[in-house]
Amino acid sequence: MYRFFFAELDCSGYSIVLDRKVFTADMDTKFPTKGYDREDLIVVYSEEKGERLALQTVQELDDYLEQTGSQSSYMFTPIHFREQTVGYSVVKNGRFLYDNPYFYDIHSTIVRSMERLYKRKQLEWMNRKLLDTYNRDPLTGVYNRMAYSNLIQPEYQKHKDKGEDCALMFLDADHFKEVNDTKGHEYGDMVLKTIARILRARCPKDGYVFRFGGDEFIVFWPRATKESVKELKGFWEKDFLKAEIEVSMGFVLTDCTEDKQLNDYLGVADKKMYAEKNRHKSLK
Repeated sequence: MYRFFFAELDCSGYSIVLDRKVFTADMDTKFPTKGYDREDLIVVYSEEKGERLALQTVQELDDYLEQTGSQSSYMFTPIHFREQTVGYSVVKNGRFLYDNPYFYDIHSTIVRSMERLYKRKQLEWMNRKLLDTYNRDPLTGVYNRMAYSNLIQPEYQKHKDKGEDCALMFLDADHFKEVNDTKGHEYGDMVLKTIARILRARCPKDGYVFRFGGDEFIVFWPRATKESVKELKGFWEKDFLKAEIEVSMGFVLTDCTEDKQLNDYLGVADKKMYAEKNRHKSLK
């Protein structure tokens, strides 16, 4: 917005400096009300005689202005969001000021538009944060069952359309009721948190971990193979053994060539998990 405004003005060059926090736009952001935090200032655009300048820090801009400032005049105009200082513009040899007395009015209008855009981004950030909170299990921090319904079906379909197989794992903690009854619910909560931590630590970066309900967890990840599933199963088994937590896991690999819904595969993973649970009981 600023860039296009200045490009129309009769001047030798211009630079736009903003606080980097403008681009995060989270609700906790606070800008200074007096002066600037130089460490947070960045040059978002700088141009002279139609050529883009490769300046990034305000120190680089200051050095450039000092080196090339001989017989030139500079006009610094602050950029404020109400009482907060978020940056400034620098205009070199602003000849347009002789016949354009409305510069400051236009400048103020642009700043107000920037602030409205910033507020809109803050609302978008807050909505994403609220949605993430809504989709998270408060005890373990992983996604909840509602998120499974909302996130994974479209994710699965996306990879299926690309011809990519996915993996689904269903986990259930063994004799968890007995653990709660004998060691207490606080210990049981600690077990659930540990299960979630172990699953998240090994889950591929583009995968998802869900607490499906009670002591049941689901892990979904795309672009899986039989080899990668076997390897991950081995890692998790060792991790749970080291943590002294007994679990049963059922794994299934989707087939993008088959006309199956994700819940069909979930049912298979569930059956495999119970088969392993029964095997564990038979070894007792």
